[in-house]
Amino acid sequence: MSLRDTHEAMKMCRSDLPSEISRASSSGADGVFIVRKTEKSGMYVSRDGETVRLEPDILRIPLYATGFGRYYFGPCSDDRIIFPYRIEDGSADLLTERDLKREFARASEYLRARQHVLDTRKQFMAWYPYSAPRNLLDRDAANLLVPLLADRGLFSEFPGGRDRFCLMASGGFSIRVDENIGVSPNTCSDS
Repeated sequence: MSLRDTHEAMKMCRSDLPSEISRASSSGADGVFIVRKTEKSGMYVSRDGETVRLEPDILRIPLYATGFGRYYFGPCSDDRIIFPYRIEDGSADLLTERDLKREFARASEYLRARQHVLDTRKQFMAWYPYSAPRNLLDRDAANLLVPLLADRGLFSEFPGGRDRFCLMASGGFSIRVDENIGVSPNTCSDS
């Protein structure tokens, strides 16, 4: 088979790839969950201006639609979102209140001090999780990101280290392409 024939045999429209598309999550209270990192390690500033100390291991970088697009991936590196979930062994689970308090005492205290705000959200199951924690497991396995309100065909590769990020509802959608297809979703050509 010639090189041209091999290329033609591998040509596949992205819409034909075996894949799953996932909607992003919504905290329902970004003003509480999102903080800004400071120059001092472990110190953050809440949206209401309070300086707080939080455990870095409970924080992820929020991804907004402005942080990625065609040919680039460049999320805001100073924002962090409290991520009260554990993703391991093929499941995404909310930390129990006990584990939250034991493993992330500062984050637990920070959230507890703002429980009155969290309790006013719509569509929440308990006081401290996101109001819509959609597809958390799927997103950590995603290959591509599509911005919300994309006005043309565009996507960004979702680089390694996905578990450091949290795609926000205002960010868009994630796509996971079946890894068994033998072709990178980034090198497939449109027909």
